[in-house]
Amino acid sequence: APLRSIPSLLEYFSYNFNFHSILIGPGYTIREHLAFMDGSNLTPLDNPNQFARAKEHSKEPSTLIPVAKKSLLSLIYMAAYLYLGNYPHRTLLDESFNMPYRLLMVLVVGMRLKLGFHFIWTLSDCVNNAAGLGFSGYDAHGNAVWDLTTNLDFLRFEFAMNPRIIANEWNITTARWLRRVSYDRITWQRAHLTFLLSAFWHGFYPSYYLGLIYLGFLNETAKKMWRLLNPFFTSNGWALRWTYHLVTWFLSHIFANFGSLAVQLHWLQDVFIYWKTLYFVPLVTCVIITVFLPPGRSSRQSSKAVGEGRKGGEVATGNENHPKEAKSMKQD
Repeated sequence: APLRSIPSLLEYFSYNFNFHSILIGPGYTIREHLAFMDGSNLTPLDNPNQFARAKEHSKEPSTLIPVAKKSLLSLIYMAAYLYLGNYPHRTLLDESFNMPYRLLMVLVVGMRLKLGFHFIWTLSDCVNNAAGLGFSGYDAHGNAVWDLTTNLDFLRFEFAMNPRIIANEWNITTARWLRRVSYDRITWQRAHLTFLLSAFWHGFYPSYYLGLIYLGFLNETAKKMWRLLNPFFTSNGWALRWTYHLVTWFLSHIFANFGSLAVQLHWLQDVFIYWKTLYFVPLVTCVIITVFLPPGRSSRQSSKAVGEGRKGGEVATGNENHPKEAKSMKQD
C-alpha cells in the first residue's frame, strides 16, 4: 500500500540509519518501517482460525523462538562455510580437472559461496526480529510468522528444480524490490532489463554484467523448457517424474552457478577461463533456446484452454492462496 503522508525528516533518517539494518539490511519499505515504529504492524488481522484470532488479541507476539532458531541456523551456516574454506571460488580457474570433478567443484564452490550469504542474511534477519521488526501476521494455526525481513528459504532454494525458483528465492527482499521498481513496470524484455538493473545496482566489475545478463537468458530458457517438458514428465509415472526432478535439480544448479559464480570473479579474463572449463555449454544452450525455441503457451493460456474444454469449468492451479508458491512457480 502507498504512503498516505510524507514522512518527517526524523522518520526518514530513522528508516535509513536504524541500528539493526544499516549494515546488512535486508530491504523493506518505509511504510513497513513506520508500521513497526508505531506498532500498527501488530494490529490484529482477519483470520479464519478462532484460536489464531484469540492469540492475536491477547498479547504482543514473542520474538524468542524466531530469534533462537535463526541464531542457531546462522551458526550452522557459518560452520559449514568455514568447513568448505579449502574451496575458494578461484578453484574454478584450475583447468587441470576432469569434467566430472569440474562439475562437482561448481556445486561445492557454489555451496560455499551461498553459505556465506545464508549466514549473514540469517543473522541479519535474527537481529531485526530481536529488535521487533519482521512480524508479518499469524498462520492458520495461530503461530506468529516472522518472515518480513527473511532473505532466504534454505530448503526451497537448495532443492529448487527450476532456475526461476532459484532466482525468486535468492535475496528475497531485493528480488521483491527489483520486481516492484522494474519487472512489474516494463513490458518489453523485462527479465533481461531487470537483471541489467541488478548488475548496475551491484557495481561496475565486468563480471557483474556478464554473469547477470547470462542469468537473464537463463531465466527465459527455464521458462520455455518448463512449458515444454514439465507437462510430459510429471504426468507419466513416478519413476519418470523423479528422474526428471533429479536431472532438473542438477542442471538448474549447474546452470545457475555458471552465472552466479562468474559474478564473484570480477574480471573478464577470470570469467572467460571459468566458462572455458565448461566449454561455454550453459551459455550457448541458453542463447540457442532463447533465440530459436518458440515461446509456447503460457500457463494462463493453458488454463484458459482447459477451462474452455470443460463445461463451465474454471481451472484452479492450487497456488492462488499461497503468494510465495504463486510467485515462484509462475511461468508467464
